[in-house]
Amino acid sequence: MKKNRSKLKWIFLILPLLVIGFTAIISCSAIKPIALKKVESVKILSASSDGVELELNLLIENPNFFKFKITDGELNIVLNKIDMGKAELKNTVSLPAHTEVSHKFNVHVGASNALLGGFASLLSLFKNNTATVSLKGSIKAKSFGISHTFPVDETTRIPFSY
Repeated sequence: MKKNRSKLKWIFLILPLLVIGFTAIISCSAIKPIALKKVESVKILSASSDGVELELNLLIENPNFFKFKITDGELNIVLNKIDMGKAELKNTVSLPAHTEVSHKFNVHVGASNALLGGFASLLSLFKNNTATVSLKGSIKAKSFGISHTFPVDETTRIPFSY
């Protein structure tokens, strides 16, 4: 009986050390950056005096062996040379490990002077059905409770819908 208890004591001592060691190895290992491959589409969901709600369809690559959850970001959106301003992420997106998949992001862009001043230019978007979209800034992603920030700098010509 004493032998079983002494074995259990060693297991309870070693198991937490193994878990802490594994967590340290994962958190200190070289985390490859999440990459925005391209902007596939932009859709206007709604517009009001508060700003514009957009749906961004983005192709994102996660080369890591664990999943990430995108929780926040600071992205500046430029649509056909019209500075739409900073985008605020409205939903969280889960990025599975070792994938290159398209994800939908709902963002809110506040009404800004650039948007109000470029209203005539925005009307031209409705005629062309294509637009040049630039996203610049950073995204914040979490994995295992550890937060990482990845840079974003992408310009793409895409179909535009409303």
